[in-house]
Amino acid sequence: LNLNNNNIGDNGAKYIAEHFQFIPNLQTLELQWNTIGENGSKYLAEHFQFIPNLQTLNLNNNKIGENGSKYIAEHFQFIPNLQTLDIDYNDIGEEGESIIKIELAIRKCVQSELNIYGPIGDFGVKYLVDHFKYIPSNLQTLNLYGSEFGENGLKYLANHFHHLPNLRKLNLVYD
Repeated sequence: LNLNNNNIGDNGAKYIAEHFQFIPNLQTLELQWNTIGENGSKYLAEHFQFIPNLQTLNLNNNKIGENGSKYIAEHFQFIPNLQTLDIDYNDIGEEGESIIKIELAIRKCVQSELNIYGPIGDFGVKYLVDHFKYIPSNLQTLNLYGSEFGENGLKYLANHFHHLPNLRKLNLVYD
């Protein structure tokens, strides 16, 4: 479904989301350049459950902001086949970007390995350890590449190792 460049805004996003139930096999949703904001993001995310086969979601150049990115990330569980997510130019901020990265990594976590690439900072590490409950208990390898967290992030991580009893390998590369 390609609705790029139609200026649908939050109300249009709400209308489309309310009708996802009629297109459960949707695989591609293109909504770039549509002035979709935080509320529109929330409507879309709350209706992801009706499009579980979605593989590509393009929300580039909208106005979803940090809270909108959080709504979307918190609902990734309903679109398990998501392979491509484009959310550039949305002013999601460092926290929003961290949450998106972590939620995607958790959802794609193979049974024994979790990989997170790129900066998440101290906030991202705290968010990650707060979500260890969603990570398989048999996690053996945790890779945080270029996460750019500091002493506080390291403390958050170390204080939560008890949630990862089977961890055998921890890679903190370029952190």
